[in-house]
Amino acid sequence: MLTPTNYQRSGDISYFEFALGWKRKLFQRPKKYNIHSRLLLRELFDVDYKEEFVFSFQSNTSQPFKRVVVTESQATGILLLELGMGMEFYLYDWLSLGLDASYSFSPGTYKLGNANRKEDIQPNDNIQFKLPAILDRNGNLRYLSNAAPFDNNSNYEDENYSTLKLDFGGWRGLFRVNFYF
Repeated sequence: MLTPTNYQRSGDISYFEFALGWKRKLFQRPKKYNIHSRLLLRELFDVDYKEEFVFSFQSNTSQPFKRVVVTESQATGILLLELGMGMEFYLYDWLSLGLDASYSFSPGTYKLGNANRKEDIQPNDNIQFKLPAILDRNGNLRYLSNAAPFDNNSNYEDENYSTLKLDFGGWRGLFRVNFYF
């Protein structure tokens, strides 16, 4: 019988984006400062999500052993509308500091699909547990949302796992240093 199990989790998310926008100067004092508004249409694409679970099983009778489960998933074509304000202060003719703040609006949440899982769990490990993340029948990533006791009930996954949904809307800040030459 296995006793304590240590669990480590790490995750990475990466994406590419492009934007088409409009910038309007609201107040300007040449070579001193300017204050502007921004309207952007942003497209996030090739969103890749990777999560690694490392389980370290310890037994009273045998050597401890580790098992690794890697889950990867993707989302594409996430469109955002962004409204913002910014300012730029000139320190010299050739140097300025800028600060922008904006809010992105997303039309909804996005599921991570096209998921796959790689694991090194062996049949002779004699372990029985539920993973924190599973793949549903459609290839979407689902996470344990209700920590119910382990059960072989066929509805266990439907009742205790929820689809992971991403929302890229929210606040965004930018600090920049501009060199003019």
